[in-house]
Amino acid sequence: MPKLSLLLTIAALAAVSAASCADTPPPVARPAVAMDSLRALLPAGTFTVDVMDVVDPPRLTELQDRLYASAWYMDAVSRTAGEPPYDAAMGLTEAEHREYLGLWGNPVMSKVAESQLTVQDLGTRVVLNGGEAFPDLTGVVVDFAADQVTTSIGVMRGSTEVHPDSTPLGAWDGRAWGMEEGSRESGHIKVAALSLGRLRENGRSVLIWRMGEVRTGQVVQMRMRAFRFDPPPSASRAGG
Repeated sequence: MPKLSLLLTIAALAAVSAASCADTPPPVARPAVAMDSLRALLPAGTFTVDVMDVVDPPRLTELQDRLYASAWYMDAVSRTAGEPPYDAAMGLTEAEHREYLGLWGNPVMSKVAESQLTVQDLGTRVVLNGGEAFPDLTGVVVDFAADQVTTSIGVMRGSTEVHPDSTPLGAWDGRAWGMEEGSRESGHIKVAALSLGRLRENGRSVLIWRMGEVRTGQVVQMRMRAFRFDPPPSASRAGG
């Protein structure tokens, strides 16, 4: 049985564009996110970023281990689309099962490592380089003037201003680009999304990168990256 982070990754593949670029009016009016303020977050050079990932809370791991030790539960999962309904045979009390579902449905994202992100300045465009740690980011071009992002699997044209109030990273404001090609019915689909913005709590920058490709119903590549970093001095002076 996959861990929580892998389950969330698989689930996100089908809805990656909608998750990053849904044009839903925010419940509270937020200041507009100007494109030049985002451009200031990615100055030329190499800087350190926090690598963020969904981390299973210890209590969730404990409950998962008990579930996975249950032959009844593993058999039920193999026959059920999604989480099977509660049964005492699964090895948890009903209260513990509710707790498990609540923990599973509220992922926590924490810093798991530090890495280097290199940005090459090409005027109104920047080219990202994730180095050996994140080669899938290398060559991604963000064109702020054209409002598009070029990736190895396609071009994301036109961004959406986003103000998510509740995410595993926290509340933040920024813009998101996304694309989805193909169809789930055909078994061929390509999806990609890139989001860039600032955390409301402390002004730190966030960059979220997702890409995936399915051919004949089989996942051939899937990447989800989340980075948190301090805005370089030039970004702080630029405001936004």
